[in-house]
Amino acid sequence: MRLAKSIGVGLLALGLSGGVAQAATVTVNDNFTMSGFGIGAPVDPVTGSFSVTFDNTADIIDGTGITATINTAVDGVFEFTYYASLDQLLVGGSANGASGVGSGTNDFLLTINTASTDPSALLFDYIAGGSAAFTATSLTNSFSTDVPEPASVLLFAMGCVGLAAARSRRAAG
Repeated sequence: MRLAKSIGVGLLALGLSGGVAQAATVTVNDNFTMSGFGIGAPVDPVTGSFSVTFDNTADIIDGTGITATINTAVDGVFEFTYYASLDQLLVGGSANGASGVGSGTNDFLLTINTASTDPSALLFDYIAGGSAAFTATSLTNSFSTDVPEPASVLLFAMGCVGLAAARSRRAAG
């Protein structure tokens, strides 16, 4: 009887650990070098870095919880937009929101696909005080992501099952 309860507790813990894997707070870190902007680009290469933490189950529009540096002028603060259904992260300046660049501003847009699982840069555009937007033809990123690891919850659950089984054996004996 106690062994059955122990197994039930273990299965419950395993079920809960599966729920943890679905919703996660993700931190994406990136060091980037963007180049190949063409004739007239005021800065080439554009280099920088950012770190942003977000919930990968919810859309976030023009979020401001980001730290970033870049070697070109940016109007306003750094922002990010995250689309959960696409797992797409947009990083940019606040002059036009994190999802676009507009003429007459100092702004940039970095689009990242599969942001919470295996980030890859798709597009980098920037404007530096003029009306022309410059698009990188060479994108070099060094991504790292921090996602809570469901395996640690699973390991904890297995330990609980083992302790419960040992306790039931001791009580039976």
